[in-house]
Amino acid sequence: MPTPEAETNAPEEAEELEPTPTPETPESSEAPTTAAPPDFDWEAELNKLPPEKRWEFLVQMEEQTKALLKLSEEDRRAAVAARKEEREKLEAKLDLLDLSPEERKEKIEEVERKVEKIEEDIVQIRRETGSYFVTIRAEAERRRRAAEAEELKELTTENSDELIDLFVGALKERNPARCAAILRKLTADTNENELLNYLGYSSDINGMHKFTAEVMIGREFIKKPDGTFELGGKISKIPGTDWKPLGLEPQTAFAIENDISYVAEEKNHWGVARLVEQRFGQFYQVSEEEQAGAVTAETSKLNLQTICRQFNRLAFGGEIPTGVLRPFPRKFQISRSGLGMLLRYGGLMTKFMEKGEFGTNLAAELYKQLDVLRAAGVAPTFCNALEKYVEEKGVETQAGEAVRKAMAAPLPKA
Repeated sequence: MPTPEAETNAPEEAEELEPTPTPETPESSEAPTTAAPPDFDWEAELNKLPPEKRWEFLVQMEEQTKALLKLSEEDRRAAVAARKEEREKLEAKLDLLDLSPEERKEKIEEVERKVEKIEEDIVQIRRETGSYFVTIRAEAERRRRAAEAEELKELTTENSDELIDLFVGALKERNPARCAAILRKLTADTNENELLNYLGYSSDINGMHKFTAEVMIGREFIKKPDGTFELGGKISKIPGTDWKPLGLEPQTAFAIENDISYVAEEKNHWGVARLVEQRFGQFYQVSEEEQAGAVTAETSKLNLQTICRQFNRLAFGGEIPTGVLRPFPRKFQISRSGLGMLLRYGGLMTKFMEKGEFGTNLAAELYKQLDVLRAAGVAPTFCNALEKYVEEKGVETQAGEAVRKAMAAPLPKA
């Protein structure tokens, strides 16, 4: 119900929006009473409400009417549509209010049963279609792996630099079977990180996912705020190069990534293990959180002494290239999965550290990230033991120092 103040101000607002009156239609001095659509029944709306709510409703409608009068025609239509949707929701609520508490509960339970049935039907349909996809995919994967196996037989070198050059050659030739075979060979030799770093990608879950998207498929790589990943638009060139992407269909590329991640797991390169899952017959790149959960669960099955003695830095993270020429400088970055392992087992690892039964390669890199470990809450006993282990034994520069001493030592002449 318009207030006196609203009646005083409304003609000015209406004057701005209403068309100039013709001689046959004299301009009215009265303010428009509503901007609602023609089928809007104020009385019906009021009758649906209890008496104590009606004044509140009228005030609300008046404010909405004032707002509508200030909008353009297009925006006004959108606002009316939105109000209609809200009105439908209100009607559903009012229908429930008309029922007794017992009837209301029964109605709500009925709706919940319908929703649950729909969800069950969706899951069943996904399972049935997933089974169909798996059957088709299995044959496609059998043929793909057979082609890769033939290409693998042709690889006669163990040199990672040579294999990387062969990969680039196969990429330029758009030969997917050869590319996948070389990637598998590099991973089996624990050198997949060399290829990733050479192409500018980090040797961890983010780098491998991005490599798969940009190099193998030819799509933009998008990491969403919630930590999950998705493919963006097509790209014509691999970033940082003049080379075209391989152009694989996403499911095929994800299947290759899945194979590679299991080969990496066998070699204890857990930073690029467990990267892909299959749901309802389709492959998906997992998030960092999902990978961390899977890796922590799988490594819990291993002997802790084995972890301390045999795991190197690439079990706990990856390396980010900071140069473009081989051998290029790189920086180690602990992964979420690696941090998860340390948070779970760090305290138990301390005794192996104190006995010197801990990989020097791993200790050297973890030492550089002590601040990260402490801030994350890794056991203080482990962090203190790591610090003492590295500083007392000098493992951080052990390899480099040994080489310098060897080069400086006099050798007998031939």
